[in-house]
Amino acid sequence: MIFLDETGVTTSMTRLYARCRGGRRIPEATPGGHWKTVTLLGAIRLSGMFAPMTVEAATDADIFLAYVDRVLAPELKPGDVVVMDNLSSHKGAGNP
Repeated sequence: MIFLDETGVTTSMTRLYARCRGGRRIPEATPGGHWKTVTLLGAIRLSGMFAPMTVEAATDADIFLAYVDRVLAPELKPGDVVVMDNLSSHKGAGNP
């Protein structure tokens, strides 16, 4: 059994509020310049994670389908069952 999932991070993710002992200020840096979103798609089985892919964009149906066709499918073995969540990008044309 294989579990498939994705996660993302954006360079604009930074704390807006924080607590510190003694009323001291908490230093926090926010990257300047262009904001980017990076998504990691991957699958995991009992032996560990495999078929990872990163992309500098949010996951959409085209990216997900490219991941399945070019990265995940070549790594699958006969009898593998892939379990994934109900994310809308998993439901594009060609993958209802």
